[in-house]
Amino acid sequence: MQQKFEQIFNTLEEDRKELSALLSPLSSDSLNFKTSEDKWSIMQIVFHVVKADRVSVLAIGKGLKSGINVKSGSDAEIRSARLIEAMKSDVKFKAPALFAKVPDTYDLGELQKKWETSRAQLKEILEELPEEAADLELYEHPYAGRLSLMQGLEFLHHHYLHHLKQIKRLIEA
Repeated sequence: MQQKFEQIFNTLEEDRKELSALLSPLSSDSLNFKTSEDKWSIMQIVFHVVKADRVSVLAIGKGLKSGINVKSGSDAEIRSARLIEAMKSDVKFKAPALFAKVPDTYDLGELQKKWETSRAQLKEILEELPEEAADLELYEHPYAGRLSLMQGLEFLHHHYLHHLKQIKRLIEA
C-alpha cells in the first residue's frame, strides 16, 4: 500500500475502533433511542456512517474496474475543500437520498461486522492500487461530484468526525 494511503487508511481504522469502543458499553435500547420522531438515534447515525463507507468502497472498486482515467485537478481540490469545511461546520445537512434511508433499529454487532468487511475490502483495493491510479477521480460524492481517491478517503474521515459530535451529544443526553 502506498504510504499516503496507508496513513489515511490507518486513520479510518482508528475512527472505526474509537466508535466501537465508545458504543460498546451502551445497551441496545440506548443505541436505538430517539429523542424525537424527526431525529435519528445513535444507531441510525452509525448506520448512516457505515453505509456511506460501504457504498464508497463499492464505488471505488467499480471506478477502478470501469477504467476511469480522469486525473483529479484543481476543480476537485476546490470541491473537496468545500466539502470538508462543510463537515467541520455545525451546519446541518440533509443526507443524500441514498444515505437518508436508515432502519428504525439495528444491531450494533451486525453493523460492526459489515463495517469490518468493508474496511477489509478497502484495504485490499488500496494494496492492489496501481500507482498511476492514485490521482484519478475514483471517488464520487453525491453533492461534490468526482474526487480523487485520497480526497474521498479524507471526506470519509471528516464525515465520521461530523457525526461523532452528534453521537457524543446523544450519549451525554
